Amino acid sequence: MNACSDPEKINGPKGRLTPPTYPARVIEPDEGEPVHVVVWCPWDEDVHWHGAAGGGGNRAAHCATDWHSPLLRTGYNLTIVGRAVAADEVIPPGLMVGARRLHQVLDQASGALRAVLLRYLLDVKAVHGSVISKRMPKGKAWIFGADGWLIEPRGRHSLEGHGFISLAASLYGVPPGVAAVRFLEAVSFDRLDAEAVFAVQSAIDAWVARGAPSRASR
Repeated sequence: MNACSDPEKINGPKGRLTPPTYPARVIEPDEGEPVHVVVWCPWDEDVHWHGAAGGGGNRAAHCATDWHSPLLRTGYNLTIVGRAVAADEVIPPGLMVGARRLHQVLDQASGALRAVLLRYLLDVKAVHGSVISKRMPKGKAWIFGADGWLIEPRGRHSLEGHGFISLAASLYGVPPGVAAVRFLEAVSFDRLDAEAVFAVQSAIDAWVARGAPSRASR
């Protein structure tokens, strides 16, 4: 967990993003116990508890295990869909639910994923160590831990940046949004339709133009 406890320092001030809406249930309390509203948070991958005053509506998200959650910035809208005896009733039935959290698994796998992608992106046989150097006919590239990179084309000004999307865009001469769509389709084994392609491309290109903030400043 990030040591910072102020969501705005992590995610920035609240903007005009539309918060998502999730179904929630009212917990039937034992006699004398307070009433609570519970909701399954797909970003925190856990049950969030709220006071029942006001019923549903917009609530601040209690994302305690995923400080990169965008809900810390937007909150969420809750729709009361019924009552429950126990909070477990809002937990989805996925096979791995409760055993592991997807966002933590992907964080753990991110190093291996970066290494595999870099092998193909740079056409190298293997990736060893935190710094990769690749000499190509048109210049040379240095990749630092797969997070930062420097490219020196022959006879041109050097290029540098951070992250896979900008690296792929610079190496292959495509807009960052196009590179993002290609990566998404490759890892999901799906093909997006034209409307989705242009929406993703536009969002990624705008994100890069804003400075492509790190995960810690989402």
